[in-house]
Amino acid sequence: GVIGTNQIDSSVRYGHLNGIRALQRVQGTHRWTVSFDDILRADVLLLVGTNVTETNPITGLKIKEAVKRKGAKLITIEALQPAIGTISNIANLAHYHFGVRADGFQEAVFGLMKSVLETRGMDEEVKASATAYGNDLLSQLS
Repeated sequence: GVIGTNQIDSSVRYGHLNGIRALQRVQGTHRWTVSFDDILRADVLLLVGTNVTETNPITGLKIKEAVKRKGAKLITIEALQPAIGTISNIANLAHYHFGVRADGFQEAVFGLMKSVLETRGMDEEVKASATAYGNDLLSQLS
């Protein structure tokens, strides 16, 4: 028999259920809102707290293709440091890698958002249509 042995695996050990709950809460759906084609068309990819090549190998391959063949810039915010080894580490491909503590992802993302807002990195058309939102967000990040 296989029940009670190590012959059955699932993504639960990667915290997949927590990810589903987070997507449901934030986006109202448990599914991705981007496609593999979106990844391949991206100019910049930001990965936060994921070793996607291990936890989702197909997505990892698409990210590698976007970076290596399509010229996308890759930014990683990750507790893992770039390392060459037998396990693929997506941070090795990053143009910009920000190493943070395992519990520091929220602060890193807030800092990035604050920097974008303070340095006028927000698209002018979006900024014009959402001025109050941008100002409110900046005040909450300060």
